[in-house]
Amino acid sequence: MKTYENLNKNYISGEWRDGQGKTTYEVKNPYNDEVLQEIKMASKEDIDESYQSAEQAKKEWAKYNPFERSSIMEKGSADY
Repeated sequence: MKTYENLNKNYISGEWRDGQGKTTYEVKNPYNDEVLQEIKMASKEDIDESYQSAEQAKKEWAKYNPFERSSIMEKGSADY
């Protein structure tokens, strides 16, 4: 089965990193219950930092007009 990199991490402030929470979440194959990935959950501090980073990014994103935003989104989706 194909493994995807960084899907077990949190995307916070422009980087992929492990959550700082104390618990983990198991992602399982629904067919055979095989554990595919363990995700270390985010802490309250991770969530707060993520929210603050998103608020800042929102201000930057608002500077682009809709056509520029559309172009950026199309380029980003082309990688997938």
